[in-house]
Amino acid sequence: MPAGEPSNTDLYALLRYELGLRGWTRRHFARLLGLRESTVGRWLAADPAARVLPRPATVSHIARVLEMDPAELLRAAGYLGPATSVPFVPEPPLDDAFRARARRFRRLMRMVPQHRMNLALIIMDVMLDALQSLISRLEDDDDELDAP
Repeated sequence: MPAGEPSNTDLYALLRYELGLRGWTRRHFARLLGLRESTVGRWLAADPAARVLPRPATVSHIARVLEMDPAELLRAAGYLGPATSVPFVPEPPLDDAFRARARRFRRLMRMVPQHRMNLALIIMDVMLDALQSLISRLEDDDDELDAP
């Protein structure tokens, strides 16, 4: 591929991975983007020769919907040029699970009405304290198992 020419392979892999991580179908993703399912289908075509690349503005919109860094997707599409291109490599499963939960948390917090935000933050603190307590108990249990 000539230098600077967009690559639909990395973006294809990244989009398929992110949709799979979220359990989203092409139809659901298309609805979130406000596009036809057939448009998303052309980006995700199994045959590389049939694949098309979304325009840079659309890639930025995709990044917003996926709550990702637009530069990451623009790089995957090859729009930022070869000097900044980074091949997509899926993260280890634990990191994937953490990222998915962090995105879920951000989505939920955006749904909280502003006048209820203090209450939501208090609830979050209580939940984090409970998690910390459970982790401490698990560590204590592990220590007891290790003792002679």
